[in-house]
Amino acid sequence: MLGKSYLYVLVFILSLQSVYCQSSSKFSFSAGPGLQTIISKDLTVFGGFIGAGFDLNEDLNRWHVNVLATKFSTRPLGEEINSFRGWSSNLQIGRIWTTGMEVNQHKVQLGGGIQGVFNFHQRQYNMPGFGAYFKVLIPILTLNNQKPVYLMFEPSYFGDGIIRNFLGLNYRL
Repeated sequence: MLGKSYLYVLVFILSLQSVYCQSSSKFSFSAGPGLQTIISKDLTVFGGFIGAGFDLNEDLNRWHVNVLATKFSTRPLGEEINSFRGWSSNLQIGRIWTTGMEVNQHKVQLGGGIQGVFNFHQRQYNMPGFGAYFKVLIPILTLNNQKPVYLMFEPSYFGDGIIRNFLGLNYRL
């Protein structure tokens, strides 16, 4: 089941690339820690994420697709129905805009879009959660090839009152 999901995402990304073949695309990678808050249970757990993104072109204002694998603590209450704790994946589709603010000779970027969150655990009855996310990319370091490493802050809201806040690093190839 999980393998099929990733195959569909790969086919979707490749089809987007063929639609926008006149422009060059960029891959990006991100990773970092995060917090997940379940509002109805007044519960916050710690976790993290690793992900890959695909920008449809190099424009300052561009469309992008991200796939994240996330893991959040299942303690202290154990795994529960529709809590999206343990392993899950996020599929995000959105837009990124470049602002006029500069840090380290590179522009700060803001973005947002829609997302679907899918649980990896087959034994749980978890319907996918859908919602929105916001993204801030602040250049904090420039590598020898003049490409910046971004500090990424990404809050999101989905499902029945679940909030995730990610803080990590993002690098575009």
